[in-house]
Amino acid sequence: MPVSNAERQRLYRLKRDADPTRCAEYLKKKKDKYKADIKSHKRKKVGDMNSREQRSQRRKWRSRQRLCRQKQKQLMITVADDSISSSLQASTITTTPRAIPSTSSSIRGRKHVQRNCSTLYKENLKLQQNLQKT
Repeated sequence: MPVSNAERQRLYRLKRDADPTRCAEYLKKKKDKYKADIKSHKRKKVGDMNSREQRSQRRKWRSRQRLCRQKQKQLMITVADDSISSSLQASTITTTPRAIPSTSSSIRGRKHVQRNCSTLYKENLKLQQNLQKT
């Protein structure tokens, strides 16, 4: 049966990454290409971009990271569901599957956002009071 190009590429990458020396060579080559692209001005570092380009680049990074986290979450859910179903089959005791709790990093991030909002709110109130006094 013929192998599709995507499958052939996936197999090549798996074989390359399985060998530590080939993987290290690949990463070194990739790093050298990145440095050459910066020297030839094909690519910019974020510090060299103007503010509009920085915002655009960071927006792309955030969306890419968001997609990556969603995929990881879906993978964790499927793995958890598989392990729950296999444990149910193995034991006679039936348990109800629990919802997966939020990660500690998401909780910390949420707290950080709330702290910033409250700080800004207080600062805004002080500025309004100073404005009324003047």
